[in-house]
Amino acid sequence: MIEELKRNGLKSSKCVHYSFHTGGSKPTLHFLWKVNECQSEGDIITNCLQVIKKIEAEMPVYERRVTKKQFMNAFGFVD
Repeated sequence: MIEELKRNGLKSSKCVHYSFHTGGSKPTLHFLWKVNECQSEGDIITNCLQVIKKIEAEMPVYERRVTKKQFMNAFGFVD
């Protein structure tokens, strides 16, 4: 998918790719955004860290104990 985006026009823009893995068997989420090429590297890094913090704050958290309890309630206990 990323390679397709590069072929279709993003190769001329400066972009950041961030992948977020929630864990377990859930798929990795990929985020891609353009950055202002006129900014200094320090400013780009600062802005990217702010975006990453926002992404991580909005991602769902899967609590293992709750998930296990819901699974056991739905399917019962197997010996």
